Amino acid sequence: MNGLATLGDKRSLETALKYSASGNSGQIRAAAITILAAVGKDDPRVFPLVSEALLKSASPFNAALFGASGRALVQLGDQRGVEVLEQASQKLNSQRARPLLQQLLQQLKQKAQTTTPKTPGE
Repeated sequence: MNGLATLGDKRSLETALKYSASGNSGQIRAAAITILAAVGKDDPRVFPLVSEALLKSASPFNAALFGASGRALVQLGDQRGVEVLEQASQKLNSQRARPLLQQLLQQLKQKAQTTTPKTPGE
């Protein structure tokens, strides 16, 4: 599945949506979410799915799914991800994962600052 993410082929979107759903193993879901981040930025189904995966993987903690969904939120660059990461911080039951969460939050905020259009005169 990682090869599909690297290729960025939009034809992999439906497969990734299928395998990112609850009921699949955490590793499979993590790989599928990596594909979604690579090819699904403009698909309205992707952000809610990735957000839900992050929040559910915060407690009980699932390292693979938490990391993949957190990185996916950063890659998607949607500012709503800041609120999702902050919600995950409240639920997170792993102290070891807190530095990763803070790093993801910082990366998403920085991405937002670099992509926010400036108004003339700024």
